[in-house]
Amino acid sequence: MNYNLKIIHKEEYQTSSWSGGTTTQMLIFPEHSSYAVRDFAFRISSATVDLDKSEFTELKGINRYITPLDNLLRLTHNNKDFIDLQPFEVYNFSGAIPTTSYGKAKDFNLMLSEKASGNLKSAKIDKVSTMTLFKENLEAGFENGFEILISPFYDLNIKLEDKDIILSKMDLLLINANKPNTRIDIEINCEEVAEILLCSISTM
Repeated sequence: MNYNLKIIHKEEYQTSSWSGGTTTQMLIFPEHSSYAVRDFAFRISSATVDLDKSEFTELKGINRYITPLDNLLRLTHNNKDFIDLQPFEVYNFSGAIPTTSYGKAKDFNLMLSEKASGNLKSAKIDKVSTMTLFKENLEAGFENGFEILISPFYDLNIKLEDKDIILSKMDLLLINANKPNTRIDIEINCEEVAEILLCSISTM
């Protein structure tokens, strides 16, 4: 088998407070790295923004992806130009840039250090959909490939080769390819039309 598979349940997440609300760390890699120390390769989290206006923490050297899950989120880096994000609309920016948010919302975040490369994408599952994972080859200098899938609002039934996987809402499905040029086809079933999020990541 060219991959390892793991489900990370929402009960395993760690929640803490930040200046604008709460943040829930869903996954950090390597496992024993620390957000506070900033020695991680990548980190996945979800935050609640409880204030009408809040300042994001400055994160030098971190490439950030963010999307709101429930309400519109307005961002600005200079208080002149504004980015209005609808739910599941993904925005990429440098964590070193001063960032202010407007609007109360719950969001989903992917943070990538210089030890990782990747992206966050959203997709709509129309009851039955197929998807190919690890479509892109690893970049030079990167050794590990990860695909991480989450459905914030609906449970999913996923068929992966001979495995039938039930992924509960807000749980993470983590797939780590242990060989280069791995391709995995999955079938996703949901009783409703569902928006899902997929993090594709490579690490050194």
